Amino acid sequence: MLKEIVIMNKPRILCYLNHYYNANGVFNGKSSSHDSNIRKEIVQKTLEGLNLLENATVMVCGIEGSSLVDLDITFNYLEDSRMLIFASLVEMTKHVDEYDYFLNVEDDILVPNEVLNNIYEFDQVSSLNEVLLPNRLEQEGTEVYCVDTKICFPGWINTERIFKNKLIKVAINPHSGILILSKAKLLHAISSIDLTTISKSIGGPMAASYAHFHKPFCLYRFKDDIKFHSIIHMDKWAPRKKSNLNLFKISSLKRFLKVLPLRLKFHIEDIL
Repeated sequence: MLKEIVIMNKPRILCYLNHYYNANGVFNGKSSSHDSNIRKEIVQKTLEGLNLLENATVMVCGIEGSSLVDLDITFNYLEDSRMLIFASLVEMTKHVDEYDYFLNVEDDILVPNEVLNNIYEFDQVSSLNEVLLPNRLEQEGTEVYCVDTKICFPGWINTERIFKNKLIKVAINPHSGILILSKAKLLHAISSIDLTTISKSIGGPMAASYAHFHKPFCLYRFKDDIKFHSIIHMDKWAPRKKSNLNLFKISSLKRFLKVLPLRLKFHIEDIL
């Protein structure tokens, strides 16, 4: 399951797709609860999308016996399958001298070429510690929203700049289900973090793995025009509830209280 497209003057990209499915596994999400046929369709769409990226080498990472598609790289030694993303990120660092960009993604996300083109342009005018993170969008009918900045640990710190005549800011939530770094920025991450263990972060081991590798960076997102630089999450995290009563549910209050110290520390805007 390997495809390489060679385009002149385009950066060489190494893409790792993290795939896992096991109805009896430890995951609480749709990697265990979803119908296998539906899940396989979604994973195949993700893979097809990556294979359309220009000048990309695509590798599927997983664990034998817990896969719905063919695997290129296996991590059968993992005692906790939730550590798959961290293991694949560490494995990716071993190829830092072979490619120009590195893309690591969950198995239910569509990544368009426009996202990479935005990042190429951003990296020309950004510092080594700045990253342009795509918004992970959920679709519900005609409505599109970003669960990571609107529902799950919402809020923004007051760090901002203008890129392509649009406002970009840093959100509290560092997760988008993806990591895209240039060679220089991946080297910066390698020199700045511990590659043997994950530091604590918002979310479980998967989200924490991406957050850990993103720790050395200021993660900008498009705040107002959320579609401009975005990826599509095909397995909806949760339906968006429009009622204001949702703000007073126990689960919503718990999320609010958990990140309140961060909001106070960084003078975070858009609290609700």
